[in-house]
Amino acid sequence: MFYTKLKYIFFLFRSNLIIYNFLNYYLFSLISVFIGLFSISFLSNTLAPEEYGYIGIYNSILFFIPAIISFSGGGLQSIEIIKSNNTDYVKFRNSLLLIILFNSLLSLFIISIFYSFLLRYIFIIYVAIIMGTLLSLTSIHNVELINEMKSKKFGLLSSINQILILFFSFVFLKLLNFGWEFRLYSFILAEILILFPRFFIFSSIIRDFSFTIDALLLRRIFIYGSPLILFDVVLENDEYHNCGLIPFDLSLSTVSSTV
Repeated sequence: MFYTKLKYIFFLFRSNLIIYNFLNYYLFSLISVFIGLFSISFLSNTLAPEEYGYIGIYNSILFFIPAIISFSGGGLQSIEIIKSNNTDYVKFRNSLLLIILFNSLLSLFIISIFYSFLLRYIFIIYVAIIMGTLLSLTSIHNVELINEMKSKKFGLLSSINQILILFFSFVFLKLLNFGWEFRLYSFILAEILILFPRFFIFSSIIRDFSFTIDALLLRRIFIYGSPLILFDVVLENDEYHNCGLIPFDLSLSTVSSTV
């Protein structure tokens, strides 16, 4: 009797797509919180304060990198999915992909020019740019999943990504006793492993990709994203000053205490 009622309640939730998606997002958010808490505990017991400081600087840089690389194109992508037909949307998506790839290479090139001035943090900056590129690419698929109301797939992919990060971090830092740098490598490795099925299996992003440049679409993305990039940079600068997180002025152990 109880099983029948439970089955009926589950059916009601499944039949109401809004409630079903809300519950999925809520459930996977809880899973994400638990994984995050476990990760913090693991890193606190594994890394020295100075090493944790490097991770904090990396997270601070990564905060605004995806917005710069993608011109904050995720919001415009959500609009294009709704108002455009499939052909026009694919053109927009291809333009956004080209912008991400071009800006990523341009960012790496510019940072390389100032290599000697940024020597202390050059590894972190390089990794942040690469990771920001991967997150920007992942965001394209996430926007599609959200708009198609595929909350379960969205949550599963995100949770698997977090589990992989934790797994690789445990292997590299605990079992193999590698340095803090391999925590950052764990991020990249997990993101790449999840990105392949996202692009090749769960979407048509790669199948529909073509190297075509639409100047009008590029202009639209630039106009839409430029103010948002400026806002992100100002916000990040404000966060630095509010938290006292100024890496060039503070010791890494002090930085780690603000993370």
